[in-house]
Amino acid sequence: MKIARLELRAFGPFTDVALDFDAGQHGLHVVYGANEAGKSSTLRALKQLLYGIPQRTNDDFVHPYANLRIGGVLRNGDGTRLECVRRKAARNDLRAADDNAPLEATALTKYLGGVDRETFEMMFGIDHAALVQGGRDIVEGKGSLGQILFAAGAGIADLKGVHAQLEKDAGELFKAGAKNPRINSKLSEWEAARKATAAAQLSTAEWERHDKLLRQSREELAEVERSLEAARTEKSRLERVSQAVALVAKLNELSARAAELGEVTLLPEGFSERRREAVTQLTAAESEIRVVRQALEELDSQMRQLAAPEPLLAQRHAIEPLSDALGSYRKAQHDLPGLVASRAQLMDEIAARLRHLRPDLPIDQIETLRLSRRQQVEIQNLGNRHEALVAGLRQAREQVASLTERMQAAQTRLAALEEPRDAEPLKSVLRRAQ
Repeated sequence: MKIARLELRAFGPFTDVALDFDAGQHGLHVVYGANEAGKSSTLRALKQLLYGIPQRTNDDFVHPYANLRIGGVLRNGDGTRLECVRRKAARNDLRAADDNAPLEATALTKYLGGVDRETFEMMFGIDHAALVQGGRDIVEGKGSLGQILFAAGAGIADLKGVHAQLEKDAGELFKAGAKNPRINSKLSEWEAARKATAAAQLSTAEWERHDKLLRQSREELAEVERSLEAARTEKSRLERVSQAVALVAKLNELSARAAELGEVTLLPEGFSERRREAVTQLTAAESEIRVVRQALEELDSQMRQLAAPEPLLAQRHAIEPLSDALGSYRKAQHDLPGLVASRAQLMDEIAARLRHLRPDLPIDQIETLRLSRRQQVEIQNLGNRHEALVAGLRQAREQVASLTERMQAAQTRLAALEEPRDAEPLKSVLRRAQ
């Protein structure tokens, strides 16, 4: 994987700063700068682009958490490229180059080659403090970081084996009490150089003075860092207060307006729709009222222009009842054709039934067939007797069916009985006993 471009959009002290490593075919790029220029911040940005921004970070002293952005372009050995942006978020923190579309965390897998954050920091993201500690581990022959640094720098795969061989070679080159002219001469030279170095070194008082100044500087630095942290906290608080000022002003304004209104009636659900309908109906009614008023004015105007004849007004007592009866007359005139048609239909039905009953009787003599009061009573009595007889017949049929069923059951039981014995001897004995 090659880092083609690193974009410090909003991170640490940087805003929209980009480092382009894509130009040319160089395998090594050197980024240099003065102290406090941002080299360590850039290294942290690179780590967090690849592995995510930690939940707690000190790189928000310019940009707040929510605005932290690190962009980059990665190129793999097969020529594929990945443009992405890392933001500070609990989830979906890896985005496409437009900072909108989310990317799966696995999008970086083939570019990282299985290197996790810890390995990357020890192999490729070593800062000055870690490098010094790794050197000490190399000298002391301990620590995984020292072994990794030494193996990476020397290209040695079997570091332990090489270390053992070196120990063996060192034992053969030098032993306590042995005499070796080359090493002895070098030891003499080293002793002379040590004495010269001791003479050139600072005196104890001077060293203590410098050491005291160093401790004071470190204490002052720690105090400045604590002040800076307090200032950052206060700045964050003031920013939140500043953001809330507009909301508080709006809240106060709304509270004042609510106090002026006093107790208000809560409107039911759907009131807005009902109000719109009522306004629409009111507008239509007002329009209709205007039309009616205009019509009334026109009628009033026409009435004022009319000249009422005195002879006609003298007959008003006779005309008013006619006006009241005009509606009934018009309704009767309207219903007359239907009534005439209905009468004709009824007459046809009467004639048809009369032909069925008395073909010899003319229709104008149909009143001769009307029954007398005595005949109507007799027919009604016969009808009542007919209903009683029908009910009795139905009950008799039900009894016949029940008795038939019982008779069939008795016959079935009788058929199942054994042949009766001859009772004549028993009868003889009974007669004798009597």
